Amino acid sequence: MAAPAPGIPDAATDATDAPEPPVAAPASKKPICLVGIGRGDANAETATALICEKLRERGVEAVTVDQAVPAPAVYRVNLRPLGTLYYLELVREEPAGHVVASRRLQLGGLEQVPVAAERLVVALTEDRPVEETATARSLVDGETRKPAVRSNDVRFAFGVVGVMVGSDVGYGADMAFGFHGQEYGAQIRGRAAGGDASHVSLAVSGWRYFGDGDVAPFVGVGFGLGRLTDDDGFAGNGLLVEPTIGLELFRFDQSRLLITTQLDIPVFRFEKTRNLDGERQLEERFRLGGSLATTFVF
Repeated sequence: MAAPAPGIPDAATDATDAPEPPVAAPASKKPICLVGIGRGDANAETATALICEKLRERGVEAVTVDQAVPAPAVYRVNLRPLGTLYYLELVREEPAGHVVASRRLQLGGLEQVPVAAERLVVALTEDRPVEETATARSLVDGETRKPAVRSNDVRFAFGVVGVMVGSDVGYGADMAFGFHGQEYGAQIRGRAAGGDASHVSLAVSGWRYFGDGDVAPFVGVGFGLGRLTDDDGFAGNGLLVEPTIGLELFRFDQSRLLITTQLDIPVFRFEKTRNLDGERQLEERFRLGGSLATTFVF
């Protein structure tokens, strides 16, 4: 068999060395999750995987893919750095290239991605503003000047209080030092009030929050030592039991407001000494106390 002419490639060799045409990825019958801005970055890929997992938890049968393929819907995840900050964005396209909804959060660090991923998915799937998904546990740096997920914050508090001893009323000041956590709080409180009724006490109390929003009710109990006096001159001192209900406002801010109502149940009797016909007689009665306090926590 004659050798091929110089400069003319052998047909068999040419067919073997020729590159194979790219194989198109098959279309997906399910929605897909795809890295948008940040492709090739391991952090962006991790964020996409977390968001896709949260979508599946909420009933969206999405799958994570490495490249765009035809699909009924596309959830595109963008992770944009800006100095020390990051912007995490979730975009829904239906079909691909046609944006129908998007949500975005500013993060102070990549460790906030798991919290932000869940909030973005909730906001997008429930068609809510992302700000409405914030709780005391899920704040990110774009929403507060403090660390994103609040720990137990040690705070001072000062405010005004109205007290009752029986049916008599007095007014005064309330001061406290303690911590305000995500689920629980506790404080040492001092109170001094005067008027038709007087109340001086030092107490330790604790409470539990019901809810983790910006406004949360709470229920607690305290124990203290105090002296209470009514307008008839009856006075007593000793142990006080203080069941409490209240409301804490502006929990996402560094300064908060507490509105507290409590009973002051004395574990003692009120006494008064009278002079009758030159003899001193001791009278006793029981009095139930209460208070309404508004304190500023800073």
